[in-house]
Amino acid sequence: MIVTKLVEADALIFPKGDVVDITRKRKSVDIQSEYLGFEYDWPVCIVRVLDSLRERFKLGPLYANRYPVAVGDRYRNHGGKCYAQRRQSLAQHHV
Repeated sequence: MIVTKLVEADALIFPKGDVVDITRKRKSVDIQSEYLGFEYDWPVCIVRVLDSLRERFKLGPLYANRYPVAVGDRYRNHGGKCYAQRRQSLAQHHV
């Protein structure tokens, strides 16, 4: 999978240490039950690579406001915000 190779090469705009996991799961319900039922010490952003422009992904009401979902070109907006929140969170924990 190309995403795995990009993470291993540290070729993404966020550090590979910030990656929780890479999955092929597509359903939001599966993602929620596998990854979002935890308290993370940092802000978490879901980055999606789509196979189809018609693919829909919507988190349930419990998670929708807590976890931004970045898809394709929109990653620059959401992913950058998520990364900035993580840096701020780390700075607060080191004070």
